[in-house]
Amino acid sequence: MTRSELPGLTPARAAALEGTWNDGGLWDDVMWLSRQCWREGSADQSAMRWHHFVLAVGNFKRQAGRMRPSSISDLPDCEAKPRDEFLTPSGLVLQRDSEDSWRELSDGFPGVALATTTTLLSALWPEDHFIFDWRVQVAADGIRFHAGMPPTPKTQRELDTRKRHRPGFEDYMMVRTWLKTVACPLRTSERALYRLSQKVGTVRGRSWSDYGKDIALRLQDS
Repeated sequence: MTRSELPGLTPARAAALEGTWNDGGLWDDVMWLSRQCWREGSADQSAMRWHHFVLAVGNFKRQAGRMRPSSISDLPDCEAKPRDEFLTPSGLVLQRDSEDSWRELSDGFPGVALATTTTLLSALWPEDHFIFDWRVQVAADGIRFHAGMPPTPKTQRELDTRKRHRPGFEDYMMVRTWLKTVACPLRTSERALYRLSQKVGTVRGRSWSDYGKDIALRLQDS
């Protein structure tokens, strides 16, 4: 059995925490649109599908209030399945397992944060990617701090320099590796970490040691 890189985050606890996650159905709409992107069609059709998909992802990750248009997830769907590569209207060949192509995708959207880029990847390849935002990162780091394990490179740099740093794909790749050691879908463990972060809350000046203890207590209660 693979050793868990996130001690205490068992499949049962992850599923219980995921059960408390609710976005009002926006993610279902994003996933419906992502499946349309895999359909065969003309260049114009593909561009329109991609356009709507990207807008829906941007709305899903809005920092301020989200727009809530009518739901589309109950409309007739398609059977298109994800492939290893996805050709964007700009000509970028986005690859499921190529970090270089993920970076190129991110660079093609100036001002878009890593969280939004990984949301696009997560919707296109839901079995292989997850949404990586600050809540998921700090919860994962908190679990590892409590277990005496090293955190993500971003957090380690902040500890070393006492300065704020932006997360990068190296952080995403590392947390992705950790989540794969939890015997449940990536989305389940991602949402579990997100909810853990919300439940523990933000306390100004709290140490990582104390944060890790709070995370561990919440895990035990899940």
